[in-house]
Amino acid sequence: MKTLHQRCAGLDVHKQEVVACLRLATKGRVHREVRRFPTTTRGLLELADWLEAARCTIVAMEATGVFWKPVWHVLDEHVWPDGMLLVNPAHGINATLYKNLSFNFIRDVAPVAGLVRTPNVMEVTPSFPAKTVAEFIAYCKANPGKINMASSGSGTSVHLSGELFKSMTGCQMLHVPYKGAGPALTDLMGGQVDVIFDNLPSSMGHIKGGKIRALGVTSQEREPSMPQLPTIAETVPGYEATAWFGIGMPKGTPKEIIDKVNAEVNRALADPKMRERLAELGGKPIAGTPEDFGKVIAAETAKWEKVVISSGAKVE
Repeated sequence: MKTLHQRCAGLDVHKQEVVACLRLATKGRVHREVRRFPTTTRGLLELADWLEAARCTIVAMEATGVFWKPVWHVLDEHVWPDGMLLVNPAHGINATLYKNLSFNFIRDVAPVAGLVRTPNVMEVTPSFPAKTVAEFIAYCKANPGKINMASSGSGTSVHLSGELFKSMTGCQMLHVPYKGAGPALTDLMGGQVDVIFDNLPSSMGHIKGGKIRALGVTSQEREPSMPQLPTIAETVPGYEATAWFGIGMPKGTPKEIIDKVNAEVNRALADPKMRERLAELGGKPIAGTPEDFGKVIAAETAKWEKVVISSGAKVE
C-alpha cells in the first residue's frame, strides 16, 4: 500500500463528503463514533469544531475518507508517520493545560499551512438579564459563582476564551464542559447554562434565528459578517481570543512534500468563492508559508500558556 507521502500528488479531495471515524478510550473501553461531513466550507469547519472538542488528529487520509485517533495516543505511539494533523487551538492550549504529555507539540509537529482564523462569540439566551458585555460583568459580580459557563470541552478555545474573560474581569463563573458545541448550545438555549464563548460558525445560525443573544466577538476588530456586534475588547481593553486551524505533519517530513501541500492549500484559499464563503461564516484565511504558520503556532502556544497559568484553568 502506498503511503500518504506517495499519494499526495494524486490525492482527489473533490468528494461529496468526508467520513470521520473517531476512536475514543473511555474508562478502559474503546468505542467508535462515525460522522459524515459535507465537503463544503461549513462542513469542514463543523468537522474542525468536532475535532477541537475531542482533541483529535488525522492519522491517515485514504481515498474513502478520514480516520481519527486521540492526539496524545497518536504522538505517543508514533502511529502517524504517514499522516497529517489538523492543527487547532486545543493543541497550543493543551501544551500547558495537560501536565504530563509524553510529547512536545512544537517540537514534534512540522507546520505546513494555515487554513482559517475565526472569532468566538460571547453569547447568552434571549431571556438573560444582561444585553451588553458591561451589563453581563455587572450581573456576574452581583451574583458571584451563580453563573454557569458552558464550553465545547476542556482545553478548547471556547473554554479558554471564557477563562481569559474571567481572569480579566474578575467574574466568577463555573465551567461546564460538554462533548462538542452541539450539546453545549442545546443546553444554553434550554437555559441549563448561562453563557458560552462559542466558535462563530457553529453559532451563527442560532444567533441569526434569535435563539441566542450575542454580546460580543472575541476578536480585536468587529466581525464584518455581524458589524453591529461590538468586540469584547471595547468593554474589556486588551481582550482577544480567536480559533485558528491549519495543517501539520510529522517533524522530518521531506520539505518537498510540505511545500506541495502548502501550495495546494494556498491555491484553494485564494479562490474568490472560497474566500467569500469563509467570510460568510466569519472566517479569515491565514494563507502563507510553512514558516508563517509556524509563527502562528508559536505565538498562540505562548499566549495560551500565560492564560492557563494566570487563570488557574484545570481539566474537568
